[in-house]
Amino acid sequence: MSGPVLSVRGIVKRYGPVRVLDGVGLELRAGTIHALVGANGAGKSTLIKVIAGLVPPTGGTITLGGEELAALTPRLARERGVFLVPQERHVCPDLTVAENVLLGRVPTRAGLLRRGAMLEDAARALAQVGLDTLDPRTRMRGLTVAQTQLVEVARALSARARVVIMDEPTAALGPDEVRALFEAIRRVQQQGVAFLYVSHHLEEIFALADEVTVLRDGRHVTTRPTRSLDLNELITLLLGRTLDETVPRALPSAGPVVLEARDLRRGRELDGISLDVRAGEVLVVTGGIGSGRTELLRVLVGALPLDGGRVVRVGRGPVRSPADAVRRGIGFLPEDRGSEAILAERDLADNVDLGRLAASGRHVSRPRDRVAAAERQVTGLGVRTTARRQSISRLSGGNQQKVLLGRWLEAGAEVLVLEGPSTGVDLGSREELHRAIRRFAADGGAVVLATSDLAEACQLGDRALVMRRGRIAAELVGTAITEERLMTLEQGGQPLAEAA
Repeated sequence: MSGPVLSVRGIVKRYGPVRVLDGVGLELRAGTIHALVGANGAGKSTLIKVIAGLVPPTGGTITLGGEELAALTPRLARERGVFLVPQERHVCPDLTVAENVLLGRVPTRAGLLRRGAMLEDAARALAQVGLDTLDPRTRMRGLTVAQTQLVEVARALSARARVVIMDEPTAALGPDEVRALFEAIRRVQQQGVAFLYVSHHLEEIFALADEVTVLRDGRHVTTRPTRSLDLNELITLLLGRTLDETVPRALPSAGPVVLEARDLRRGRELDGISLDVRAGEVLVVTGGIGSGRTELLRVLVGALPLDGGRVVRVGRGPVRSPADAVRRGIGFLPEDRGSEAILAERDLADNVDLGRLAASGRHVSRPRDRVAAAERQVTGLGVRTTARRQSISRLSGGNQQKVLLGRWLEAGAEVLVLEGPSTGVDLGSREELHRAIRRFAADGGAVVLATSDLAEACQLGDRALVMRRGRIAAELVGTAITEERLMTLEQGGQPLAEAA
């Protein structure tokens, strides 16, 4: 095996007092596939952005081709042969495949495009990734997600890539497309290109990678040959604990079913999901990127259309739209509150009042009622504000989230559908939100909560549904809900207690 084509040593990245990366290092060798894994918040995304030149490190060094650098820029990274294929596609959909492969580098003579040379160069790069039957003159808009990813890899190869970073490349792919992608990666690997492969799907690591580096809490834990690990050991390294063997307890006491979903189908995202939600319980939904977790929640509130199946608010009727959901006593908190939930330049009272207006079908309310509603929620949820007329955009993330929760409490919602409720909030606000959610359930409300934070799932969940590739892979109850079990099941493994 040849020496490292890329080496990072002692990489530190600070945002104010917070250390996102704390002395991280790894090496990539030519012709190898190196996996980078870690739980949410481990620092994976920050590290690959540092390597791709998108984020400058606070400290440490990067060595490329024997040259030591304190930092890279995107242009310098590309010039040195480092290319990032991000999770979000970076293509021009209305240009041809050939124009995308040679984006910014089309061959010219005397200022004129050499179209024949462009098609030949693109066809050569496409053949390297197994797309030799794809016409380079095809518009990108007509390609599948898998083909689009391979076009991005072909673009890197045509620019003489030495390192290709792939960030969650299979999140939106079906099994056949995953196999085709892996075949293409192995084909390119044989040409001496090094891959840094980031994925939440640990079974992919064992199927594809030669080596794996584990990050935890911004620190390097270990780098090992993949063949020296098994799934349980890798999960132990990710979490920093041995697998838990707590004996499950019985289903917690809960009330009648208040929301039911039957045979929900939506493209590749949801494949026959059925579930019941009961009054008085918190049902958590976990799963990695591409599991269908987010799509399920949005289907439950009518925000995404279905190809088949139905959602019913028991005793109230079907839920086919967000307006149906609100009228039937269902409140929804999206994860991206900034663009999807808050009225940024309106005050607290207006933001709290929005749910009550939507539920009642009215368009206006009396000023004194609006202020009184805001007072109740500010006091009850401990919203920290200097003035009730303060713009919500001036509040911290945690206080914004409390206001949004108060919106649905004030509207009299009986079912809350929460998407990553603790995303972007401080620890104090997180605990206050958790208490409010548990209090809502204790008073007979029903909660469906999707989260990638496994600790949050364990703290709040009476039941937990684990999703994989659009299906419910497992259901856990009570004390059987542990971080170790959730992660093992998300990856397709079997927890030790069940395996015994």
